Amino acid sequence: MADPSNGIDGTIQRIKMKFIAIDDASDSMPSIARFSVSLAVNYQGNLIKEGTKSFLHRSFGNKNNYKFNLHIFSKKNANSSYTVKIYIAARWAFKRIMIINPWVNVPIGRYVTTPANPLTAKIPQWQKTDFLFKNVKDASFISDGDIASDVDGYDDYSVPESQPSTYSTVVNLQSSLQIILTRVGNNVTANIHGGATSDMTGGVIGTIPPGYRPTTSIGISTFQYDGAGTVNPILIANNGTVTLLNKLVSGKLLYGSGSYNTIDDIPGGDE
Repeated sequence: MADPSNGIDGTIQRIKMKFIAIDDASDSMPSIARFSVSLAVNYQGNLIKEGTKSFLHRSFGNKNNYKFNLHIFSKKNANSSYTVKIYIAARWAFKRIMIINPWVNVPIGRYVTTPANPLTAKIPQWQKTDFLFKNVKDASFISDGDIASDVDGYDDYSVPESQPSTYSTVVNLQSSLQIILTRVGNNVTANIHGGATSDMTGGVIGTIPPGYRPTTSIGISTFQYDGAGTVNPILIANNGTVTLLNKLVSGKLLYGSGSYNTIDDIPGGDE
């Protein structure tokens, strides 16, 4: 890739691509991800790398999602062109990755110098797509060490997850305690405040609704009251039950917070 004004044969100025990658063989928690990539050399000769990933399944508690990503490696050459290499990172949990619906767009009529190179020739975009993806079909997984050797000296850009929506709900617990749940993607922040009208000890005091339940039991970090006073009384189980572990004293205002990943689909179903 290079700025056309450099007159470097066989280079392109920009390219866009998108495809879906599916964990096609794992026994549990498969991932389905859509990746998009935009690469361009601007008129100052700088390579701009952008991209997003989004997960298409409904299991936001899927731990494999965070072992599945796209990395764009780039290196500036002595002649001011750039070499770019793209890898899907799929850790040990995956057996086979299948790519579907790929498409590539390289502007036609932008400094065509090497007609024999499909990316720089005036040919249909589907042929450019086929040129880039045809060798992926039979490609094997390689080790982290092999990747590190192949991209030694390259800059690494890890494609970020597209900005997820925010959902909030309020759950009224026993007495005058209240929990405010805010979900962004699969991460939930729980803020609890209020107090007890009478001394409370032990037991389930409420249930978190679907869409906000944690993947594992977690404790609210601390409850604070009367200035420096602290107590750690709340446990949230992955079925959504909220249990009071320690005594709450009547007449004291308490507050605390915690953060966790949800186990349920997004609130509102397919909305």
